[in-house]
Amino acid sequence: MRLKHKQDKYSWWYIGFSTTNPGYDHPAQFKLILGSHGFSLELDNCWIKPAAKWRESSLYPGQSVKEEFTREWSISCAEDAIFFRWGLQSHDSVDNPKTTLVMIPWKEAQRTKYEIYNADWTLAHSVIENDDRVNFKSIEEGGSKVVKDTYSFYEHGKLNEVSIYFTEMKWEYGKGFWKWVRLFKKPVVRIRAEIQFKNEAGSRAGEWKGGAMSMSLDVTRGETTESVIERLKNYSDSRDTFNFSHIKKV
Repeated sequence: MRLKHKQDKYSWWYIGFSTTNPGYDHPAQFKLILGSHGFSLELDNCWIKPAAKWRESSLYPGQSVKEEFTREWSISCAEDAIFFRWGLQSHDSVDNPKTTLVMIPWKEAQRTKYEIYNADWTLAHSVIENDDRVNFKSIEEGGSKVVKDTYSFYEHGKLNEVSIYFTEMKWEYGKGFWKWVRLFKKPVVRIRAEIQFKNEAGSRAGEWKGGAMSMSLDVTRGETTESVIERLKNYSDSRDTFNFSHIKKV
């Protein structure tokens, strides 16, 4: 039996028990997380064992293989939901994992605005949405009539093109009875440049993972497509690095 302390940045709080996690080499444990501090009491030779399931082998038809999964009984809160787990945790819907979540209504955000703008910032389309359902048909309609600015450029010695337009979205907190929260909590607004490449672009173009075909950048209202192109010229993130040259408006 060992008591350990570590930092955990993912949950506001957690309290629960889990069995040995097969394949991850950690023992059964009671765990308590409060904010960024986590405490665990590890148990050796716990009498509560992982769940076992027998499956037909895909390699050897007619034979079965045994698989083990963690059992967990816990309650936790992270971001905008409370999670409940009881029993088998396979992370596979086929095995019917015993888990559910309840959204915290005054922290749940609902998108209430989605507008598509031409490259010159004139309004092209307002997407009509019903509650939280994404209206793909309306988004597609807006995308088909939006006027984009297109630029040609060279990267890695190859000619490519990029098209740019803008979107603005707003999310407000609280649903149903909890909409009154919006009187006190600021909405989240994102204004973005929507960027679409004709062919793969970026440092991974031509590789098996593939380069970028589209992306978004946060912008300020009124920012020009020329400014976005300047930012793209030597843009780098965790996935891609761009290196554009000989940029020309089409």
